[in-house]
Amino acid sequence: MSLSVCPSGHANESQWRYCIECGVPLDGAGTQDPAGTPSQGAPPPSQLLESSGPVDDTDDHGREYLVALVILLVALAVAGATFAFVLRHHSSALASNGVSTPSSHRAGTTGGTGDPRQAAVAVDRLLVASEGNRSSVQQAVGQIASCADVTGAVHTLQAAAADREQLLTKLGGLDLSALPRSMVDDLTGSWLSSLDSDISYARWGQDENRSGCTAGDYADPNYRAAMSTDNQASASKGAFLALWDPLAQSNGLPQWQSSQI
Repeated sequence: MSLSVCPSGHANESQWRYCIECGVPLDGAGTQDPAGTPSQGAPPPSQLLESSGPVDDTDDHGREYLVALVILLVALAVAGATFAFVLRHHSSALASNGVSTPSSHRAGTTGGTGDPRQAAVAVDRLLVASEGNRSSVQQAVGQIASCADVTGAVHTLQAAAADREQLLTKLGGLDLSALPRSMVDDLTGSWLSSLDSDISYARWGQDENRSGCTAGDYADPNYRAAMSTDNQASASKGAFLALWDPLAQSNGLPQWQSSQI
């Protein structure tokens, strides 16, 4: 290996273009080596210093962790805001439709802090009140089907719907925490479906009045809607009575049939 000496007397390898010690250009820099190949020369000392030694990437890792943390926090904030919005929207929609949610009935699981018999007596009183509604609705539906005093039947059904709303309001105001929650929910669902039926039956009667009543006109869309919600009400009543009857028997209260409520 041949050496070259800079003007300051520092020894360098012959292929270097700058002194490794003082950085001055070496004689013959950029000339060809004995083989006739252009010499690439050594890089300036500043470049050697920049390329030497390990690169400290601690700052880069720190920035990556910080960015990841910010993204995570933003995602959590968005998820929380979305959940809160959905919950508020769901509750507001029920309230705007006049529908009490199960929690508003304060009905918990069996073994609540209230008195089970007192709660059962309160529900029984509402069942007694509902019995009159059912008989009047059945009579009004028969009148429309036979075209007998359809206007009077419509008024009866509208009054029955208003009474059903009052029953639901009273049910929602009771402390039923000592009763099975599912039982109270089933009763609430049955009365809501019956309320829909009362309204649909009344609209059916109005349709008959407008078009000229046809006896046995069961193809009317409102009549079909009433039959659909009637079926839903019957299913909910059956589920309610399956839990109510044993409870009523143990507390000395009357048992009910689905056709009575």
